[in-house]
Amino acid sequence: MQRGGWPNPHRLCYQSKVGASKWLQPSLHRTLRDLSAAKVRDVCVVPVSFVSDHLETLGEIDHEAREEAYRLGIRQFEMTEGLNESPKFITALAHLVLRAVGEPIDTAGVNQERVRAPLMAAD
Repeated sequence: MQRGGWPNPHRLCYQSKVGASKWLQPSLHRTLRDLSAAKVRDVCVVPVSFVSDHLETLGEIDHEAREEAYRLGIRQFEMTEGLNESPKFITALAHLVLRAVGEPIDTAGVNQERVRAPLMAAD
């Protein structure tokens, strides 16, 4: 947040605990209760550890946590979409892969033909 220059108040929390083992803290559920107690009524969840929308983001956050937030008195609960197939995200991944394998990076075309063909074949 600091590096991006974003002044918004924020908290880092964790979700997706499975089983009886100790998990990272604070949990999303604990954070929602704390925000509600602090009279925060507008929340935007940004699932930074997930690059695509899937069961954990869509089910656990966008549905279950949303319902919990409303029960706690949070009036607006938003969740950002995952990066999914964003062209900028795919291009960034392509740069990382090409750099890792020692290939030159064509910043104008980002080696589009060499990058797209294997990605398309994997669909």
